[in-house]
Amino acid sequence: MSRLRKANGDDYPEAAGKHMQDSAVLLARGRHDGAAYLAGYVVECALKTLVQLEAGQVRPSHDLSGLDQELDKLAAQASTAAGKLYLGAQATLRASTILNGWRPEQRYSGPGVSANDAARWHREAADVYGRIIGQLTLAGAI
Repeated sequence: MSRLRKANGDDYPEAAGKHMQDSAVLLARGRHDGAAYLAGYVVECALKTLVQLEAGQVRPSHDLSGLDQELDKLAAQASTAAGKLYLGAQATLRASTILNGWRPEQRYSGPGVSANDAARWHREAADVYGRIIGQLTLAGAI
């Protein structure tokens, strides 16, 4: 449990870690759709962690591009460590395919994510996780 756990039980950093581990297990077992789907949730939870640190509130959304844009606005005025972490992770996010390719509706689709795409999304999610959740953990912020 992180320091950011909300009264309703939502804990974005903790969820990001859980989804990262589950994505790795599914990827190793050839369950590419599930691995890719959970990789997207890793990125979502990492971005929501930063929004929560910067703004205090996180609006309900699964839109990675929208969260990214919200963080752009917050980071432009942020002087906190969270804002600086986001700016550091921004290049990784901009180079990733997960940011524009992932949709929560994938959970309803039949098989469709290739092994290569699932592995790439998992790597991208791991990078974002390390740059955001890992650094916040090391800094003692979460």
